[in-house]
Amino acid sequence: MGNALSSQSVGAWLWHVCLFDRHVFSMAVDNNLYHATIGGSMRIAGLVLMAYQGAGMVGSLLGGMLYDRYGARRIIPIGAVGTAVFVFILPRIESIGIFAFILSLSGVCINVVFPIMYALVGDAWPEGGRKAFNLLYVSSNLGVALGAAIGGMLAQISFMYVFLANGLLYLAFLWIVLKRFPYPDRDSKALKEISSAGLAVGSGKRRWISLLVLCVGYLLCWMAYVQWQSNISTFMLTLDYPTALYSLLWTVNGLVILCAQPLITYVTKRWLVSLRSQLIAGVILFMLALLGLSQFHLPFAWMIVWMTLMTLGEILIWAAVPTAAAELAPPRQSGRYQGMVSFAATAGRMVGPVFGAIVVERGGAEGMLWVMSAILLIPIVHFACYHLFAKDMLHAHQPSQ
Repeated sequence: MGNALSSQSVGAWLWHVCLFDRHVFSMAVDNNLYHATIGGSMRIAGLVLMAYQGAGMVGSLLGGMLYDRYGARRIIPIGAVGTAVFVFILPRIESIGIFAFILSLSGVCINVVFPIMYALVGDAWPEGGRKAFNLLYVSSNLGVALGAAIGGMLAQISFMYVFLANGLLYLAFLWIVLKRFPYPDRDSKALKEISSAGLAVGSGKRRWISLLVLCVGYLLCWMAYVQWQSNISTFMLTLDYPTALYSLLWTVNGLVILCAQPLITYVTKRWLVSLRSQLIAGVILFMLALLGLSQFHLPFAWMIVWMTLMTLGEILIWAAVPTAAAELAPPRQSGRYQGMVSFAATAGRMVGPVFGAIVVERGGAEGMLWVMSAILLIPIVHFACYHLFAKDMLHAHQPSQ
């Protein structure tokens, strides 16, 4: 097979990676961090987690640049080892200042790895198109589901076990990186031809403008999405919904992500063929979910309907954005482009809950839903025209579902 990688081999190691993805224990850590580790006020806890997200933004950009310069084989082990070391240290720290510092360092290391994974997918399986990034997206969500279940059980025994298991999983991930990854030869003539197949020689500046337009739209989508994880949960409590029903919504989210894959594949092959149409359709589904929630939130069946719409939009957007970035990226710059995508997502996750809370304080939860729906008009414009700045440098997109 030489330096070429089959879709089967790439798919195999992607499914290995899903079990050791950074998300596996993140939900359990987030849910228990306030009370089990920090022991301080909720405001301090929020500032610590914001610092963690900010460090993740730095890590995203750093990881992309390091991948382009040194490749994945050198950088991923550094990120994995650094993460494991910091995770082992965290539960033994009593000082809030030192805890915040070490947690931020772990955020850098974790997010160094994340854009590299996406860049590596694009370089290793360039003919995979949206399918390649969708597989990584589904794998990531499988990690979330496993993390919520396994991490929750370990936390009932001892919260220390959550950190210990997380560190051990990163060491296992390191073993896969060193022993099982089928790395593409970044210097081979074949890879250079594949990398440049869809891009004519042109201005890198215009490609960056296209990427920035794409990422701003992506950031705003994340700002709207995280309302479900933050302010909408509080909104449900004001409606006297028990916490168990809110958890059930995320069970629905996971089931839809897995079960709707055949439907999404059919729709993207038959109707939503272009990435732009997939992105715009995803944003419209986000808007319908938020607007519907603002008007119809009783009985609980309506909540399931809106969560389903939101999840379908998520499936479309979260896989299409890194695919679009991979199309825009010139040869040997895929890391920087995927780093920008990861940066935008992290920024949206950091800013979204704070912005939403401010709007809720001034206009109530329903006002926040209307405001976020209006903001989503901006991504529609961005996703509709991001390609225009580099249109003459892109070949006609032939999607691979």
